[in-house]
Amino acid sequence: MKWILPRLWAGLLAGAYAPTLYWLFDRWLAADSPYAHGPVVAAAAGFLAARRIREAPPEPRGKAALPLLAAGLFLHLVGLLGRVDSISGFSLLLVLPGLAGSLRGRAALRGSLPPLLFLVFAIPIPIKFVSDLSFHLKEASAAAAVVAANLLGLGVQRSGPWLRLPGGTTLAVGDACSGLRSLLAFGTLAYAYGFLFARRRFLPALGVLLLSAPLSFLANAVRLLGILLYARSFGTRHLEGFAHEAAALPLYLGAFALLVVLDRRLFGSTVPPPAPAPTSDASPPRRAPALSLLAVASTLAILLQLSRGSPPPALTPLEATVPRALAGWNARDLEVTERMITFLETRDVVYRRYEKEEEPPVTVALIRGAGRRKAAHPPEVCYAGSGFDILDRGSLHLADGNFDLEARTLSATGPGGRLLCAYYYLSGRRATASYLRHQWDFLLDAFSGGGGRSLLVRLDTFVERGETEESARERLRALGGELLPILLPRP
Repeated sequence: MKWILPRLWAGLLAGAYAPTLYWLFDRWLAADSPYAHGPVVAAAAGFLAARRIREAPPEPRGKAALPLLAAGLFLHLVGLLGRVDSISGFSLLLVLPGLAGSLRGRAALRGSLPPLLFLVFAIPIPIKFVSDLSFHLKEASAAAAVVAANLLGLGVQRSGPWLRLPGGTTLAVGDACSGLRSLLAFGTLAYAYGFLFARRRFLPALGVLLLSAPLSFLANAVRLLGILLYARSFGTRHLEGFAHEAAALPLYLGAFALLVVLDRRLFGSTVPPPAPAPTSDASPPRRAPALSLLAVASTLAILLQLSRGSPPPALTPLEATVPRALAGWNARDLEVTERMITFLETRDVVYRRYEKEEEPPVTVALIRGAGRRKAAHPPEVCYAGSGFDILDRGSLHLADGNFDLEARTLSATGPGGRLLCAYYYLSGRRATASYLRHQWDFLLDAFSGGGGRSLLVRLDTFVERGETEESARERLRALGGELLPILLPRP
């Protein structure tokens, strides 16, 4: 019986977090994932936490960590209800240390907290934030590299992500040059060095972690400057592939060495004092409240997962709702592959190319899911996966008599040339161009009995050679206005 109960609790917790664990491994193992280091971080965090928990003496008051455990389990239930995987993932940062403290006492909580918080570098943030952060890092890195290059007299001109050298050589700062991967990797190493291996006090260790961000940015900007210097002297040959990535390794190793030097100069060798020895009358904490809370919350989470199998409210398929002929535009269907359906988790998709005489075509993608958040994903995700780099963002006013909406726009460059996209989201009776606002609308629809309806409306067109961007915007505005009364709910 002594070995059955721990396995029962572990099984309940694993069942409660099964979708979250699947999501984590899916994101870690995805192609070009910035979280490819996730399995290593998770293994290191688990090993170090388990060792420190075993070393910690049991203490008499284990109830002190119960609020932490309760908050984490509540957050996990909220994530399951709202179908937001990242919320469930980050709830582990509360549940695991809360469980350690509830079962083994405060010493176990204090000892396991640093390695368990290491998991923050393995839990993916929402894709929208990844896209926004990558875009802003790319812009800042390009600007810093151009300033440094011009101080050296290179005469570089910048237009968005395009860097033009004298003589006509042009380089594009793509998403891969944003420095996001190096920022995550650098932060992971800095946390491991400051909190886990050097075993600093909290404030010096936090200082090491905070220093990692500007040093990572500096290394990436110097890397871009080196690319500009090479292109100025030798052209753009050999700037692709492995050599492009390998050239950055010495810079990041040097930046980490600088981090260690700054740590020793600024913070010295401040190591936390050893934990006081336990008193002789210390007794193990009471486990019943923690295990009861774990059993109830895990059972609710498992029942909630099983209840998702119920069919969502019936909706008329988009295929039957949106006509193929719209004010002179005629559409032909594009292929919707099984891979796309698997990613979007819905088959209610309209993917068409609308054509009009003497007008370049406009591609329309309408993706709707009932109870599926992935249907209405940020368009940047698809474009990045198709080899496009985001150049700029803006807005586009769409109107048609009774309907009025401000859509978001983005321009990108990639296979086929320069692309202009306009998009917005629908959930129930609410339309918005804000992804975050749509997530809130999605939750409201899920909790109010609508089943969590989510619709992404995306139109894109290529900016033809010799055409202005404003002309392409007018094309999107014209077709987008025709779609408004069909897609938006009646007032």
